[in-house]
Amino acid sequence: MKKLRLLIFSFLLIFLSFTIFYFIPKSYELKYTVKGYNIIQTFNNKKKLYIFKIKKDNVEYLYSVSGKYYQNHKQIKNIKQKDNIINVTNNNLQNFYINKENDNYYTSYYITIPEDKKKYTFDNIDVYNINANFYIWNYSQFININTKTKKKIKLFDNDIYNIDLCTTFKDYLLIADYNSKYNFNKFYLINTKNNKVKETQLDKEVYFNSYFLGTYKKYVYLYDMQTKIEYKINPLKNTIYKNRYEILSNNKFEKISVNKLNKGNVSFKKEIDFYYELNDNKLIYVTPINKINVTSLKVSNIIFSNDNECYFISDDTLYYVNKDKIIKLMTYSEWKFNNDYIYIFK
Repeated sequence: MKKLRLLIFSFLLIFLSFTIFYFIPKSYELKYTVKGYNIIQTFNNKKKLYIFKIKKDNVEYLYSVSGKYYQNHKQIKNIKQKDNIINVTNNNLQNFYINKENDNYYTSYYITIPEDKKKYTFDNIDVYNINANFYIWNYSQFININTKTKKKIKLFDNDIYNIDLCTTFKDYLLIADYNSKYNFNKFYLINTKNNKVKETQLDKEVYFNSYFLGTYKKYVYLYDMQTKIEYKINPLKNTIYKNRYEILSNNKFEKISVNKLNKGNVSFKKEIDFYYELNDNKLIYVTPINKINVTSLKVSNIIFSNDNECYFISDDTLYYVNKDKIIKLMTYSEWKFNNDYIYIFK
């Protein structure tokens, strides 16, 4: 009987050890070969990050991608090469094309979706594809375009060319009362779910010589350079408080000097492993190990981006890119000159 219990216990211990080893996510490094390419695949479980070093004939390609842990560790199952371009097919992760352009950049061969026919024109904006809820400022009003709606939202009496005190907040668009001249005590709050407009009245006067620091939970943070006051605003409850000088950095508030706030270029920050940036009108996708030149288009502005996707302007056209395709969305002639005030809700 004791021997049987010992045998069962040993079996359970072996089974448990196997389960922990095989099924529980953990960081690892794996070396293997596919079609003559030597591969070093590293997975960082904390960051959910894969890094691939692919080498053949003294040419090394580096690639990284975010993804969850897979029990089948070997991700690359096939590699095809044409000239200097390699096409990598994976078991679970996204496939990728990549070419080493020089020592600083790689070129990623994104699939550009063939240009669709124009679907319609609304207020001089030509629409080709829609994949989000867009609010476009045209100096006199917001143009709201999504898959179900085409609507104009007028707020002010006169044309306003710069609406720097406008920001996104949860499912809302928050904009200062530009009917006022030098200072204001009211915001307009547009509910992007139904386009209802609410006035948020403040019990303090705020100067237009201000800028948003960022948003956190139910609050919007703003710094008034005229009065040198940082404000903490709850737009949904019409409350505004004087706040100590602080900014949010990687989800923690840190003190900051008034001299730094007065420079006017401070905002909440969070370090991420993957992001898009502009360099000499090139759209660059920055990864932990390399920089990828996304497109040959000359890019003037990044409208919105996260670790996976990006909306950007080239000439008079708004494009969308994720990790494997580029889509033309809309064209508007005014975007050649002013394209800062496009707001996107997903």
